[in-house]
Amino acid sequence: MFTIQVYGIEKININNLVPIAEKYGIDSALILSRGLPIYKIDSTIAINLLDYVIKYERYSKTEYFFNQMAHNWNNKSLKDKTEKFLETQLDEVIKSEPNKYGNIPILDDKLIISILKQKPDSAEENLIKAYKTLNLKADFVKENYPSRITLFFQYFKGTPPIIECYEDYHESCYKIMWTLGELNSKFYNKKELAYHKSQLVRWKRNFDINQYSENYSEYDSHTITLINPIKNIQDLDFEKEPSLKDFEVFSRDKCWIILLSNDKIGFLDAGCQFAPLAGNGATYKLELLKDNKLKISVISEWIS
Repeated sequence: MFTIQVYGIEKININNLVPIAEKYGIDSALILSRGLPIYKIDSTIAINLLDYVIKYERYSKTEYFFNQMAHNWNNKSLKDKTEKFLETQLDEVIKSEPNKYGNIPILDDKLIISILKQKPDSAEENLIKAYKTLNLKADFVKENYPSRITLFFQYFKGTPPIIECYEDYHESCYKIMWTLGELNSKFYNKKELAYHKSQLVRWKRNFDINQYSENYSEYDSHTITLINPIKNIQDLDFEKEPSLKDFEVFSRDKCWIILLSNDKIGFLDAGCQFAPLAGNGATYKLELLKDNKLKISVISEWIS
């Protein structure tokens, strides 16, 4: 068994995640871990799981798992993985043909943050090569614009595909040039950046990459004294500890209460997204300081 139900709490030992990934795939392991920051519990297990992430797939569990670590943690494994993902995504952006709407893939914002955090050795070189190619593609598209009267009538059906394609090339050029600036590259050109920005629709010009950062933080920490001393977080008896029974997370019904832990560190995630109990949830970090001293920190809280 990979999980244990104790008083309505699903206890998951992080040591089970790698065997699950090996047998059933990385997505199965990440579903079980519920997106909690595994690397904060056991860095070795986190890196082992990272080996199973073989491609950068936007809006996926593996993408979130990778970026969550890459935005908050630095090590060689993450740096190498970031370098690989950058190379493959730039290759995809360059080689992709416009779809029927004229759209092409654009360099992902979360991956840009990972690049800036990890600073892969070949990042600058690869970004410059991609920029030059995409800039030429944008010029080629502009040279093949139909007449103004043709574009005028096409606009009645929505933005013409050729315009969408042109703007997408400029959006990637803009993001790449901006990233090169953040990397202090000598290739960075402020005028070129402004030019690419001017070719975008207004809502794309306000480039706020920080909104995509997977920031980790802890706040409202406090330490409680346990009546029953324990050796690891998995041994916590929530029914026999008054200070835990009175804990806010147990003060109302929840759809789930999950404890993901290993040894002396863990995360408690509780909440509900479904009627009739939908409305709130929270995640807490639990750290066993001594056999009878438990530190509890708030990681996140939400209201739907």
